[in-house]
Amino acid sequence: MKNIFTLALLFAVLFSYAEDNKITNSEIKEVKIYTTGAVVTRTVKTTVEAGTTSLEFDNLSSSIDKQSVSVTGTGDVTILSVQYNLNYLNKEKVPVEIQILKDSLDYFNHEIDKLNDLTEVYTEEETLILNNKSIRNAREGVTAENLTEMADFYRKRLSDIKAKLLDISDKTEKFNAEKDRINSQLSLLNVEEWKPTGSVIVTLSSNKKTQVYLNISYLIYEAGWTPLYDVRAKDISSPIQLNYKANVYQKSGEDWKNVHIILSTGNPTISGVMPNLYSWHLNLIQMDYDRKGGQKMAFGWAKKEDEGELQLRGAKAADTKVTMDGQKPKVVNSAAETVAGVYQSVSVSQNQLSVDFDISIPYSVPSDGKIYTVDVRQFNMKSDYSYHAIPKLDHDAFLIAHITGWDTLNLLSGNANIFFENSFIGSSYLQLQNTKDTLEISLGRDKRIVINREKQKDYSSSQMIGSNQFKTLSYEISVRNTKAESITITIEDQIPVSDNKDFTVKMIEYSKADYNEKTGIITWKLNVNPSETQKKKLTYSVKYPKDQEIPNL
Repeated sequence: MKNIFTLALLFAVLFSYAEDNKITNSEIKEVKIYTTGAVVTRTVKTTVEAGTTSLEFDNLSSSIDKQSVSVTGTGDVTILSVQYNLNYLNKEKVPVEIQILKDSLDYFNHEIDKLNDLTEVYTEEETLILNNKSIRNAREGVTAENLTEMADFYRKRLSDIKAKLLDISDKTEKFNAEKDRINSQLSLLNVEEWKPTGSVIVTLSSNKKTQVYLNISYLIYEAGWTPLYDVRAKDISSPIQLNYKANVYQKSGEDWKNVHIILSTGNPTISGVMPNLYSWHLNLIQMDYDRKGGQKMAFGWAKKEDEGELQLRGAKAADTKVTMDGQKPKVVNSAAETVAGVYQSVSVSQNQLSVDFDISIPYSVPSDGKIYTVDVRQFNMKSDYSYHAIPKLDHDAFLIAHITGWDTLNLLSGNANIFFENSFIGSSYLQLQNTKDTLEISLGRDKRIVINREKQKDYSSSQMIGSNQFKTLSYEISVRNTKAESITITIEDQIPVSDNKDFTVKMIEYSKADYNEKTGIITWKLNVNPSETQKKKLTYSVKYPKDQEIPNL
C-alpha cells in the first residue's frame, strides 16, 4: 500500500510539473563552432498568457555548460529566470545508424537465447533416452521383433537429435560472429551508455496575452573543428591553389540539420586569465640518504598554495606541482568587415582575439562523433618554385613551393593533402605558427633530377704525423637535369664542427659554396639547364690525437 501511495505521489508531481511548464518546441538556427566547443542558438515563436508563464525547452544536450545558458527575445514580456535541468526520465536521442545496430544486436541476442533453450531441450531428451534403454522386465523376455523396433527408434531419434544439435551449434556460431561485428562497429562509433537529456526552463511575466520571439543559446564541449587543406599546384609556372576546409565533429546528443554554421578560431575552453609571476627564491634542500646510498625523501621550504608557488614539503622532487586559478570563458560576438570568398559566399569577421568564418551554405552535422567536412574558402596564392636536395641523406631532389602573402589569410596550422600536376603526392602538415614571411611547402620528389654524392678515393687519405692523426675526406656532388626546362636547385652538405680543442677541422675546397663556419653547413644555389650536368667538390681534413677514434668519420 505504501509503495502504491509513493508511486501515485510521484506521478502527481510529474503531472504537476508538466502542467506548470509549457513544453515548447525549438529549432536550431545557428551554431558557432570553436576549435573546441560550440555555441548553439535555438529560436522559438510562441504566445504567452497574461501573468507568469514557464516555457520549457526540452530534449536538449546533457553536456551544456549551465553557466553559459542565455535567453534573449522580443515581445512585451519580462524574463524572470532561466534554469537548466537534466531530465533522467527522457533519454538522449540515439542516431539512426547506432539504433539500427543496437536493434540488430538485440535480435541476435534473442535468437541465441532461443537456440540455447533448444539445445537444453534436445540434450535433456537425449539423456532421457539413454537412461531408459532397458526393454525387458522380470516376467517377459525380449523378442527379436521388439529389439529391432527399439533399435530403429534409438538410431532414428538419436540421429535426429544429433543433427538438430549440430544445426543449432552452426547457427549459434554465425549469430555470435554477427554480434562480434556489430559490437566492433559500435566500438568504432564510440557509443556511450544511456545519457539523460537537458532542458531549459524560461519563466516570463506579461501584463497581457502577447506573442514572443525567444533566442536561447548555450555552450557545449563535445564539438569542435580542425583545419584541413588541399594544396594544388598545376605546374611550376602556376600559382598555388589552397582549398581551406574544416573537419567538423560533434557528439552533443543534438543533430544539427541544415543549420547556419560559423567557424571560429577561438577556444572558449582555455582560460583567458594571465598568470602571475612571483619571486623565485633559491634555498638548499637537505637530502636524506639511506645506508645503501639511495635517496629517500626531500624536505624543504614551501609557499602557500593560494600564491601559486611551487610546493615541496614532504614530497619527492618528481611530485612537485604548480597551481593556477582558472576562469569561466565568455562568448563574445564582434562585427568586422566582410570579405567575399572564392569557394562560396563566406563572411570573415576579424575579432580582437579570433577570426570567424560565416558559412553561407547550411550544413547538417549528426551527433555521431564522425568527421564532416565543411568547405571554407579557396585562395590562389603567388608562389615561387625551387628544388632542394641533401644528397648526404637522400639522393632525390624535392620541389619546394615558396608562398608569400599567406599571413593575411587567417589560417591555422593543420594537415594538408598535397597535389602536383593532378596527382596526389602525399600528406603533410602546415606549421603556420611561425614568424617567417614565406611559407615553404614540399611538393614531393622529382626523379627527373639525378643527384649523386661519391667519395673521391684519390683525394681522400689518412696519415699519422707525430702524435696526431690526419684524415682528409673528399666528395663530388653531381646534378643532372633531364627535364625539358631549366631548374633552380639548392644543394646542402656539411662538414663536422669541432667542440673539442684536440680536434681541428679545416676546410680545403667547397667550389664557391656558401659556408657557415658555426654550423658547418655548405650551400650551393645552382641554375641547371636542360640535359646539363654540374659538379661540385667538397674536401676537408680533420686532425685529432692518434690514440682517439672519431665515429662516423
